[in-house]
Amino acid sequence: MAIMNLSRGRLAPRCDTQYMDQWVTPDKETISNPKCWGRIGARGDQTSLCDTHVQLFGPGDKYPGQSGEEFAVDGFGIEEYCGVAGQNNIRRSILVQPDWYGNDHCCLVDSISLLNDNDQFGCVTEAKGIGSIGVDIEDAQLEDLQKAGLVGTKFIMEPGKEAFNWDAADRLAWRIYDFGWDVQLQMDGSDLHEVEQRIGLWPGRVVFNHIGMFLRTKKTQQRGFASLTRLIDRDKAWVKLSAPYLVSSCGAVDDPEVSEMGRALIEWAPERMVWGSNWPHLEKLEAPPETESLLKVMREWIPEESRFNLIMWENPAVLYGFT
Repeated sequence: MAIMNLSRGRLAPRCDTQYMDQWVTPDKETISNPKCWGRIGARGDQTSLCDTHVQLFGPGDKYPGQSGEEFAVDGFGIEEYCGVAGQNNIRRSILVQPDWYGNDHCCLVDSISLLNDNDQFGCVTEAKGIGSIGVDIEDAQLEDLQKAGLVGTKFIMEPGKEAFNWDAADRLAWRIYDFGWDVQLQMDGSDLHEVEQRIGLWPGRVVFNHIGMFLRTKKTQQRGFASLTRLIDRDKAWVKLSAPYLVSSCGAVDDPEVSEMGRALIEWAPERMVWGSNWPHLEKLEAPPETESLLKVMREWIPEESRFNLIMWENPAVLYGFT
């Protein structure tokens, strides 16, 4: 198995496969026991789920952060997530590159490999990844990441957090399209109308984080929301129904304004919605929500069983190429 370290868009030393031995194997009896699966919201049924937004961290001495900030990674690794996945029958996961690792994908690539090696690690979920690449990344590195299980990269375009400008985003969107990748876009949806035409010219699909991330205005009657629905109608946009507390003005999981927007998007195009937990909830570490409470909200937004299965399982299989 090839393990690589891609740092800041340039070739870097390969990750040492012995790092993978530092992970602690979960309790297989607990993780693999079907009696621990299926606590979905209030129903407790056995619907299989795909979690499309997860961030995992490895031992700090083996996977150092690139941001220069201090951050305690204990408790945010594969062992803990396997417990969450097993308890809620999450059988597929999309791992998203944490900002803390910058463009160094070593931990992400190792995590994908470990989760997909069920016999080795005792977890019940298979995984793919969303990276974070620089504009100067070489094609050979993109090929390596593709072979390692990555299916897209994130574009963070929130003011003050951008890794590159919109002109660079245009060029990068075309480059990754040649590798079959999608863009995972995070921006204030209230400003989407200002860049709708630009995004519409990108060649591939665009997956919007966190219910469109409408921060300034949380109403369906706004230009940004109309832009999102138009991009969906053009078969350009997909939406992650993830982290409603990040959109909420008060940080609530079940904020009525956010719920109205989520339900409206589901009603508009259920075939373009997917779900993500945003585990381990880095923005809410003082009081992280339980996965069960997030799934309960999804059950309230999606009461129809067939539509629930469509959004939670079938759609992400189409979007991310699970078979």
